Amino acid sequence: MNECRRDGCNSFVVDGFPRLRRSSLFLEGGAWCIVRAIHLKIDDESLLLERVSGRLLNSESGMPFHSTHNPPPPGVSTVNRAEDTLESLKARLYDWHHDTLPLVEQFGKRNQLSVKIFVF
Repeated sequence: MNECRRDGCNSFVVDGFPRLRRSSLFLEGGAWCIVRAIHLKIDDESLLLERVSGRLLNSESGMPFHSTHNPPPPGVSTVNRAEDTLESLKARLYDWHHDTLPLVEQFGKRNQLSVKIFVF
């Protein structure tokens, strides 16, 4: 992209957006300029599966816990989040590979990508 309109606005960070090519085109076609995309890379999807499937919420307060990394105190009632099932995570990973990975590659080709290895 050769030109970037700023319209008097400062920079900002958008978490998890764009995830789709059409969202990227929307941003770039308007008054915004994507300067840098940050890819938090997880090399082992099994780590992601373990991390997500272990998430728990206190059923009364909503306070987050993890079955392995931050277990709730004894006697605290917890529930699993509905979206943290193995099936749901596999569907999200499929969508990521199909819809978002092409954007990661696009930003990489344009030298707009910073890759950070995420370790649990």
